[in-house]
Amino acid sequence: MSKQILSNSQTEEKLKEKSQSTKKKVLTGTLFVFGNDNTVDGVVSSPRHIDSINGRPVRIYLDGCWDVMHSGHYNAIRQAKLYSITKKKKIKIKGLGDILIVGVHSDKEIARNKREPVMNDEERMAMVRACKWTDEVVFDVPYSPTVELLDSSQVRADYVAHGDDIPHDATGQSAYAAVMNRLKIFKRTPGVSTTALIERLLLAVNHEKRNREPKKKKQKQAEEDDEANASVVSWSQFLATSHRISAFSNHRVPQADDVVVYIDGSWDLFHPGHVAALKKFLLKKFFFFFSPKKLCTFLYVGLYDDTTIREKQGKYWPMMSLQERTLNVLSCRYVDEVVIGCPWVVSRDMVNVLNIRVLGIAENVVLCPNDLQRYYGVKDLVKVEKLTDLESNLKTQDLVERILRDHNKYSKQNENRVQRELKYITEREYIEET
Repeated sequence: MSKQILSNSQTEEKLKEKSQSTKKKVLTGTLFVFGNDNTVDGVVSSPRHIDSINGRPVRIYLDGCWDVMHSGHYNAIRQAKLYSITKKKKIKIKGLGDILIVGVHSDKEIARNKREPVMNDEERMAMVRACKWTDEVVFDVPYSPTVELLDSSQVRADYVAHGDDIPHDATGQSAYAAVMNRLKIFKRTPGVSTTALIERLLLAVNHEKRNREPKKKKQKQAEEDDEANASVVSWSQFLATSHRISAFSNHRVPQADDVVVYIDGSWDLFHPGHVAALKKFLLKKFFFFFSPKKLCTFLYVGLYDDTTIREKQGKYWPMMSLQERTLNVLSCRYVDEVVIGCPWVVSRDMVNVLNIRVLGIAENVVLCPNDLQRYYGVKDLVKVEKLTDLESNLKTQDLVERILRDHNKYSKQNENRVQRELKYITEREYIEET
Protein backbone atom coordinates (compact mmCIF):
# COMPACT_ATOMS: atom_id res chain seq x y z
CA MET A 1 0.00 0.00 0.00
CA SER A 2 1.39 3.40 -0.89
CA LYS A 3 1.52 6.18 1.63
CA GLN A 4 -1.74 8.09 1.78
CA ILE A 5 -1.85 11.74 0.74
CA LEU A 6 -3.98 13.84 3.04
CA SER A 7 -5.84 16.92 1.92
CA ASN A 8 -7.00 19.67 4.23
CA SER A 9 -7.74 22.32 1.60
CA GLN A 10 -11.39 22.69 2.57
CA THR A 11 -10.54 22.97 6.24
CA GLU A 12 -7.86 25.56 5.49
CA GLU A 13 -10.30 27.62 3.44
CA LYS A 14 -12.85 27.68 6.23
CA LEU A 15 -10.22 28.55 8.82
CA LYS A 16 -9.24 31.59 6.78
CA GLU A 17 -12.66 33.01 7.48
CA LYS A 18 -12.01 32.83 11.21
CA SER A 19 -9.34 35.51 11.21
CA GLN A 20 -7.98 37.43 8.23
CA SER A 21 -5.14 38.77 10.34
CA THR A 22 -3.80 35.36 11.36
CA LYS A 23 -1.25 33.69 9.15
CA LYS A 24 -2.39 30.19 8.25
CA LYS A 25 -0.51 26.94 7.95
CA VAL A 26 0.53 25.45 4.63
CA LEU A 27 -0.46 21.83 4.10
CA THR A 28 1.77 19.70 1.90
CA GLY A 29 1.06 16.03 1.21
CA THR A 30 0.84 14.12 4.45
CA LEU A 31 2.38 16.96 6.38
CA PHE A 32 1.20 19.65 8.77
CA VAL A 33 3.59 22.55 8.11
CA PHE A 34 3.44 25.47 10.54
CA GLY A 35 3.48 29.10 9.48
CA ASN A 36 5.58 31.79 11.12
CA ASP A 37 3.01 32.26 13.85
CA ASN A 38 3.37 28.62 14.94
CA THR A 39 -0.34 27.90 14.66
CA VAL A 40 -2.30 25.05 13.14
CA ASP A 41 -6.08 24.86 13.32
CA GLY A 42 -5.93 27.69 15.86
CA VAL A 43 -3.51 25.89 18.19
CA VAL A 44 -0.20 27.44 19.18
CA SER A 45 2.82 25.13 18.95
CA SER A 46 5.90 25.26 21.12
CA PRO A 47 8.64 27.67 19.97
CA ARG A 48 11.11 26.31 17.45
CA HIS A 49 14.51 25.24 18.78
CA ILE A 50 17.52 25.20 16.49
CA ASP A 51 20.03 22.37 16.39
CA SER A 52 23.35 24.11 17.14
CA ILE A 53 25.21 21.68 14.89
CA ASN A 54 23.02 21.73 11.79
CA GLY A 55 21.44 25.13 12.33
CA ARG A 56 17.89 23.86 11.78
CA PRO A 57 14.93 22.49 13.74
CA VAL A 58 15.40 18.90 14.88
CA ARG A 59 12.96 16.35 13.43
CA ILE A 60 11.86 13.34 15.45
CA TYR A 61 9.80 10.37 14.29
CA LEU A 62 7.32 8.47 16.46
CA ASP A 63 5.18 5.63 15.15
CA GLY A 64 2.37 3.56 16.57
CA CYS A 65 -0.92 1.74 16.08
CA TRP A 66 -2.83 4.50 17.89
CA ASP A 67 -5.78 2.15 18.41
CA VAL A 68 -8.42 3.20 20.99
CA MET A 69 -6.27 6.19 21.89
CA HIS A 70 -5.77 6.99 25.56
CA SER A 71 -3.74 9.32 27.74
CA GLY A 72 -0.68 7.07 27.42
CA HIS A 73 -0.70 7.56 23.66
CA TYR A 74 -1.10 11.30 24.02
CA ASN A 75 1.60 11.54 26.65
CA ALA A 76 3.96 9.64 24.34
CA ILE A 77 3.31 12.15 21.57
CA ARG A 78 3.75 15.02 24.02
CA GLN A 79 7.05 13.70 25.36
CA ALA A 80 8.41 12.98 21.89
CA LYS A 81 7.46 16.51 20.87
CA LEU A 82 9.21 18.13 23.83
CA TYR A 83 12.26 15.96 24.45
CA SER A 84 13.57 12.43 24.89
CA ILE A 85 15.89 10.84 27.39
CA THR A 86 18.86 8.70 26.39
CA LYS A 87 18.40 5.46 28.25
CA LYS A 88 22.05 5.02 29.21
CA LYS A 89 23.12 8.57 30.08
CA LYS A 90 19.73 9.86 31.29
CA ILE A 91 20.48 13.16 29.53
CA LYS A 92 17.66 15.52 28.67
CA ILE A 93 17.98 16.61 25.06
CA LYS A 94 16.06 19.85 24.92
CA GLY A 95 14.34 20.75 21.69
CA LEU A 96 14.71 17.20 20.36
CA GLY A 97 11.13 17.11 19.18
CA ASP A 98 10.98 20.50 17.43
CA ILE A 99 9.10 18.92 14.53
CA LEU A 100 7.28 15.72 15.33
CA ILE A 101 6.42 13.29 12.54
CA VAL A 102 3.88 10.69 13.66
CA GLY A 103 3.74 7.43 11.73
CA VAL A 104 0.53 5.41 11.64
CA HIS A 105 0.54 1.68 10.90
CA SER A 106 -2.10 0.21 8.60
CA ASP A 107 -4.73 -2.27 9.77
CA LYS A 108 -2.89 -5.09 8.00
CA GLU A 109 0.48 -4.19 9.54
CA ILE A 110 -1.01 -4.09 13.04
CA ALA A 111 -2.82 -7.43 12.58
CA ARG A 112 0.39 -9.05 11.34
CA ASN A 113 2.55 -7.87 14.24
CA LYS A 114 0.18 -7.35 17.15
CA ARG A 115 -3.58 -7.98 16.89
CA GLU A 116 -6.45 -6.75 14.77
CA PRO A 117 -7.24 -3.13 15.70
CA VAL A 118 -10.63 -2.06 17.00
CA MET A 119 -10.53 1.19 15.00
CA ASN A 120 -9.86 1.31 11.26
CA ASP A 121 -7.20 3.21 9.33
CA GLU A 122 -9.28 6.36 8.80
CA GLU A 123 -10.39 6.52 12.43
CA ARG A 124 -6.90 6.13 13.82
CA MET A 125 -5.55 8.71 11.38
CA ALA A 126 -8.24 11.16 12.46
CA MET A 127 -7.20 10.85 16.10
CA VAL A 128 -3.50 11.39 15.39
CA ARG A 129 -4.16 14.41 13.20
CA ALA A 130 -6.37 15.96 15.90
CA CYS A 131 -3.61 15.78 18.52
CA LYS A 132 -2.20 19.23 19.24
CA TRP A 133 1.42 18.02 19.45
CA THR A 134 1.39 16.41 15.99
CA ASP A 135 3.18 18.37 13.27
CA GLU A 136 3.30 15.88 10.40
CA VAL A 137 1.59 12.56 9.71
CA VAL A 138 2.76 9.64 7.57
CA PHE A 139 0.47 6.68 6.95
CA ASP A 140 1.21 3.00 6.26
CA VAL A 141 4.64 2.90 7.87
CA PRO A 142 6.34 -0.42 8.72
CA TYR A 143 6.01 -1.80 12.24
CA SER A 144 9.80 -1.98 12.40
CA PRO A 145 11.31 1.35 11.34
CA THR A 146 14.47 1.38 9.23
CA VAL A 147 17.21 3.89 8.56
CA GLU A 148 15.88 4.15 5.01
CA LEU A 149 12.47 5.20 6.36
CA LEU A 150 13.98 7.84 8.68
CA ASP A 151 16.02 9.27 5.81
CA SER A 152 13.19 9.15 3.26
CA SER A 153 11.82 12.35 1.73
CA GLN A 154 8.52 12.00 3.58
CA VAL A 155 10.05 11.53 7.04
CA ARG A 156 13.52 13.12 7.09
CA ALA A 157 13.93 12.36 10.80
CA ASP A 158 17.05 12.94 12.85
CA TYR A 159 15.85 10.56 15.56
CA VAL A 160 13.17 8.00 16.27
CA ALA A 161 11.49 7.93 19.69
CA HIS A 162 9.65 5.29 21.69
CA GLY A 163 8.62 4.54 25.25
CA ASP A 164 10.72 2.28 27.46
CA ASP A 165 8.51 -0.71 26.50
CA ILE A 166 10.20 -1.54 23.20
CA PRO A 167 7.91 -3.90 21.22
CA HIS A 168 8.75 -7.02 19.23
CA ASP A 169 7.72 -7.63 15.65
CA ALA A 170 6.02 -10.70 14.18
CA THR A 171 9.35 -12.58 14.13
CA GLY A 172 9.96 -12.01 17.84
CA GLN A 173 12.80 -9.55 17.24
CA SER A 174 13.04 -6.02 18.61
CA ALA A 175 11.02 -3.76 16.32
CA TYR A 176 13.69 -1.04 16.67
CA ALA A 177 16.83 -3.13 16.17
CA ALA A 178 17.67 -1.44 12.88
CA VAL A 179 17.59 2.10 14.29
CA MET A 180 19.10 1.67 17.76
CA ASN A 181 21.81 4.25 17.07
CA ARG A 182 19.12 6.90 16.47
CA LEU A 183 16.62 5.74 19.08
CA LYS A 184 15.65 8.01 21.97
CA ILE A 185 13.74 6.54 24.91
CA PHE A 186 11.11 8.35 26.97
CA LYS A 187 9.06 7.16 29.90
CA ARG A 188 5.98 5.13 29.09
CA THR A 189 2.90 6.39 30.95
CA PRO A 190 2.18 3.95 33.81
CA GLY A 191 -1.27 2.61 34.61
CA VAL A 192 -2.86 2.86 31.16
CA SER A 193 -2.72 0.81 27.96
CA THR A 194 -4.89 -0.31 25.07
CA THR A 195 -4.55 -3.86 26.36
CA ALA A 196 -6.06 -2.85 29.71
CA LEU A 197 -8.84 -0.90 28.01
CA ILE A 198 -9.80 -3.87 25.86
CA GLU A 199 -9.85 -6.04 28.99
CA ARG A 200 -12.25 -3.58 30.61
CA LEU A 201 -14.38 -3.59 27.48
CA LEU A 202 -14.43 -7.38 27.46
CA LEU A 203 -15.58 -7.39 31.08
CA ALA A 204 -18.37 -4.95 30.24
CA VAL A 205 -19.40 -7.09 27.26
CA ASN A 206 -19.34 -10.23 29.43
CA HIS A 207 -21.62 -8.45 31.88
CA GLU A 208 -24.07 -7.66 29.10
CA LYS A 209 -24.01 -11.25 27.89
CA ARG A 210 -24.42 -12.59 31.43
CA ASN A 211 -27.64 -10.64 31.90
CA ARG A 212 -29.22 -12.80 29.20
CA GLU A 213 -28.10 -16.15 30.65
CA PRO A 214 -29.79 -18.55 33.16
CA LYS A 215 -29.34 -17.69 36.84
CA LYS A 216 -26.94 -20.56 37.76
CA LYS A 217 -24.66 -19.93 34.81
CA LYS A 218 -24.90 -16.22 35.44
CA GLN A 219 -23.67 -16.62 39.04
CA LYS A 220 -20.66 -18.71 37.98
CA GLN A 221 -19.73 -16.23 35.27
CA ALA A 222 -20.08 -13.36 37.75
CA GLU A 223 -17.52 -14.97 40.06
CA GLU A 224 -15.09 -15.41 37.15
CA ASP A 225 -15.64 -11.81 36.07
CA ASP A 226 -15.03 -10.49 39.58
CA GLU A 227 -11.75 -12.42 39.78
CA ALA A 228 -10.67 -11.16 36.35
CA ASN A 229 -11.73 -7.63 37.24
CA ALA A 230 -9.61 -7.66 40.40
CA SER A 231 -6.61 -8.74 38.31
CA VAL A 232 -7.10 -6.06 35.69
CA VAL A 233 -7.67 -3.23 38.15
CA SER A 234 -4.57 -4.18 40.16
CA TRP A 235 -2.26 -3.39 37.24
CA SER A 236 -4.18 -0.82 35.21
CA GLN A 237 -4.80 1.98 37.68
CA PHE A 238 -4.00 5.38 36.27
CA LEU A 239 -1.91 7.66 38.49
CA ALA A 240 -3.16 11.22 38.17
CA THR A 241 -0.84 14.05 39.22
CA SER A 242 -1.10 17.81 39.03
CA HIS A 243 2.13 17.82 37.01
CA ARG A 244 0.57 15.66 34.32
CA ILE A 245 -2.61 17.71 34.06
CA SER A 246 -0.60 20.93 33.99
CA ALA A 247 1.61 19.55 31.21
CA PHE A 248 -1.48 18.87 29.09
CA SER A 249 -3.17 22.20 29.85
CA ASN A 250 -3.29 25.01 27.28
CA HIS A 251 -3.05 27.57 30.10
CA ARG A 252 -5.65 29.80 28.45
CA VAL A 253 -8.54 31.84 29.76
CA PRO A 254 -11.30 33.40 27.68
CA GLN A 255 -11.27 37.14 27.03
CA ALA A 256 -14.33 39.35 27.50
CA ASP A 257 -15.04 39.55 23.77
CA ASP A 258 -14.61 35.82 23.07
CA VAL A 259 -17.50 33.80 21.70
CA VAL A 260 -17.41 31.09 24.36
CA VAL A 261 -18.93 27.72 23.42
CA TYR A 262 -19.60 24.96 25.95
CA ILE A 263 -20.28 21.29 25.28
CA ASP A 264 -20.36 18.51 27.87
CA GLY A 265 -20.33 14.73 27.85
CA SER A 266 -18.54 11.69 29.19
CA TRP A 267 -15.92 11.71 26.39
CA ASP A 268 -15.20 8.09 27.28
CA LEU A 269 -12.96 6.13 24.88
CA PHE A 270 -12.22 9.44 23.11
CA HIS A 271 -12.81 8.76 19.40
CA PRO A 272 -13.29 10.39 15.96
CA GLY A 273 -16.97 11.12 16.62
CA HIS A 274 -15.96 13.23 19.61
CA VAL A 275 -13.25 14.98 17.60
CA ALA A 276 -15.67 15.72 14.75
CA ALA A 277 -18.07 17.47 17.14
CA LEU A 278 -15.30 19.59 18.66
CA LYS A 279 -13.85 20.47 15.26
CA LYS A 280 -17.31 21.54 14.03
CA PHE A 281 -17.34 24.40 16.53
CA LEU A 282 -14.10 25.78 15.12
CA LEU A 283 -15.60 26.06 11.65
CA LYS A 284 -19.21 26.91 12.44
CA LYS A 285 -20.63 30.42 12.40
CA PHE A 286 -23.20 31.29 15.03
CA PHE A 287 -25.89 33.85 14.31
CA PHE A 288 -26.70 36.37 17.05
CA PHE A 289 -29.29 39.07 16.51
CA PHE A 290 -26.85 41.74 17.68
CA SER A 291 -23.74 40.36 15.94
CA PRO A 292 -24.29 37.78 13.20
CA LYS A 293 -21.85 35.24 11.83
CA LYS A 294 -19.55 34.87 14.82
CA LEU A 295 -17.13 31.96 15.01
CA CYS A 296 -16.34 30.13 18.22
CA THR A 297 -13.17 31.69 19.64
CA PHE A 298 -13.02 29.75 22.93
CA LEU A 299 -14.21 26.19 23.48
CA TYR A 300 -14.96 24.81 26.94
CA VAL A 301 -15.49 21.06 27.26
CA GLY A 302 -17.26 19.69 30.33
CA LEU A 303 -16.51 16.18 31.60
CA TYR A 304 -18.92 14.37 33.94
CA ASP A 305 -17.38 12.66 36.95
CA ASP A 306 -17.16 8.88 37.19
CA THR A 307 -20.04 8.54 39.66
CA THR A 308 -22.47 10.43 37.42
CA ILE A 309 -21.57 8.27 34.42
CA ARG A 310 -21.87 5.08 36.47
CA GLU A 311 -25.33 6.09 37.61
CA LYS A 312 -26.42 6.70 34.01
CA GLN A 313 -24.66 3.81 32.23
CA GLY A 314 -23.93 1.07 34.77
CA LYS A 315 -21.16 -0.17 37.05
CA TYR A 316 -18.64 -0.97 34.31
CA TRP A 317 -18.60 2.61 33.09
CA PRO A 318 -16.73 4.76 32.38
CA MET A 319 -13.93 2.77 30.77
CA MET A 320 -11.56 5.64 31.56
CA SER A 321 -11.36 7.60 34.79
CA LEU A 322 -12.19 11.30 34.95
CA GLN A 323 -8.51 12.20 35.01
CA GLU A 324 -7.75 10.02 31.97
CA ARG A 325 -10.65 11.48 30.03
CA THR A 326 -9.53 14.98 30.95
CA LEU A 327 -6.08 14.42 29.47
CA ASN A 328 -7.55 12.93 26.30
CA VAL A 329 -9.76 15.95 25.69
CA LEU A 330 -6.96 18.42 26.50
CA SER A 331 -4.83 16.70 23.85
CA CYS A 332 -7.26 17.74 21.13
CA ARG A 333 -6.15 20.77 19.12
CA TYR A 334 -9.72 22.13 18.96
CA VAL A 335 -10.15 22.45 22.75
CA ASP A 336 -9.20 25.50 24.80
CA GLU A 337 -10.17 24.49 28.34
CA VAL A 338 -12.05 21.80 30.27
CA VAL A 339 -14.43 21.76 33.21
CA ILE A 340 -13.41 18.73 35.27
CA GLY A 341 -16.37 17.00 36.91
CA CYS A 342 -18.90 19.38 35.38
CA PRO A 343 -22.46 19.55 36.77
CA TRP A 344 -25.17 17.45 35.13
CA VAL A 345 -27.47 20.45 34.86
CA VAL A 346 -26.17 23.62 33.22
CA SER A 347 -27.14 26.42 35.61
CA ARG A 348 -27.58 30.12 35.04
CA ASP A 349 -24.71 30.81 37.43
CA MET A 350 -22.44 28.52 35.41
CA VAL A 351 -23.32 30.39 32.22
CA ASN A 352 -22.43 33.70 33.85
CA VAL A 353 -19.22 32.50 35.47
CA LEU A 354 -17.86 30.96 32.25
CA ASN A 355 -19.38 33.67 30.02
CA ILE A 356 -20.98 30.97 27.82
CA ARG A 357 -22.59 32.29 24.65
CA VAL A 358 -23.36 28.99 22.89
CA LEU A 359 -24.39 25.66 24.39
CA GLY A 360 -23.52 22.79 22.05
CA ILE A 361 -25.29 19.45 21.74
CA ALA A 362 -24.12 16.64 19.44
CA GLU A 363 -26.11 13.43 19.10
CA ASN A 364 -23.01 11.22 19.12
CA VAL A 365 -21.61 12.94 22.22
CA VAL A 366 -24.54 13.74 24.51
CA LEU A 367 -25.17 11.34 27.38
CA CYS A 368 -28.83 10.35 27.87
CA PRO A 369 -30.14 12.00 24.67
CA ASN A 370 -33.74 11.58 25.85
CA ASP A 371 -33.09 13.82 28.83
CA LEU A 372 -32.14 17.21 27.42
CA GLN A 373 -34.16 19.25 29.88
CA ARG A 374 -30.95 19.83 31.82
CA TYR A 375 -29.92 22.30 29.13
CA TYR A 376 -33.14 24.22 28.63
CA GLY A 377 -33.11 26.16 31.90
CA VAL A 378 -30.64 28.59 30.35
CA LYS A 379 -31.96 28.80 26.78
CA ASP A 380 -32.96 32.44 27.33
CA LEU A 381 -29.30 33.26 28.15
CA VAL A 382 -27.45 31.25 25.49
CA LYS A 383 -27.88 29.97 21.99
CA VAL A 384 -28.53 26.20 22.08
CA GLU A 385 -26.89 24.70 19.01
CA LYS A 386 -27.47 21.11 17.88
CA LEU A 387 -24.61 19.99 15.68
CA THR A 388 -25.30 18.10 12.45
CA ASP A 389 -23.37 16.97 9.37
CA LEU A 390 -20.29 15.88 11.30
CA GLU A 391 -17.26 14.33 9.63
CA SER A 392 -17.82 11.27 11.82
CA ASN A 393 -20.95 10.11 13.63
CA LEU A 394 -19.14 7.40 15.56
CA LYS A 395 -20.43 6.80 19.09
CA THR A 396 -18.75 5.18 22.08
CA GLN A 397 -21.36 2.44 21.92
CA ASP A 398 -20.23 1.65 18.36
CA LEU A 399 -16.81 0.63 19.68
CA VAL A 400 -18.49 -1.55 22.30
CA GLU A 401 -20.58 -3.20 19.60
CA ARG A 402 -17.43 -4.07 17.66
CA ILE A 403 -16.02 -5.83 20.71
CA LEU A 404 -19.35 -7.55 21.30
CA ARG A 405 -19.60 -8.72 17.70
CA ASP A 406 -16.10 -10.23 17.69
CA HIS A 407 -15.86 -10.95 21.41
CA ASN A 408 -14.08 -14.31 21.15
CA LYS A 409 -11.53 -12.98 18.66
CA TYR A 410 -10.55 -9.97 20.77
CA SER A 411 -10.51 -12.04 23.95
CA LYS A 412 -8.09 -14.58 22.45
CA GLN A 413 -5.88 -11.93 20.83
CA ASN A 414 -5.63 -9.96 24.06
CA GLU A 415 -4.53 -12.90 26.23
CA ASN A 416 -0.88 -12.72 25.14
CA ARG A 417 -0.93 -8.93 25.31
CA VAL A 418 -2.02 -9.11 28.97
CA GLN A 419 0.89 -11.38 29.86
CA ARG A 420 3.38 -9.09 28.13
CA GLU A 421 1.86 -6.12 29.90
CA LEU A 422 2.25 -7.75 33.31
CA LYS A 423 5.85 -8.71 32.48
CA TYR A 424 6.69 -5.11 31.59
CA ILE A 425 5.10 -3.81 34.79
CA THR A 426 7.03 -6.17 37.05
CA GLU A 427 10.39 -5.55 35.34
CA ARG A 428 10.31 -1.83 34.48
CA GLU A 429 12.84 0.63 35.87
CA TYR A 430 12.31 4.27 36.79
CA ILE A 431 12.72 6.78 33.97
CA GLU A 432 12.29 10.50 34.42
CA GLU A 433 9.36 12.18 32.67
CA THR A 434 8.97 15.75 31.56
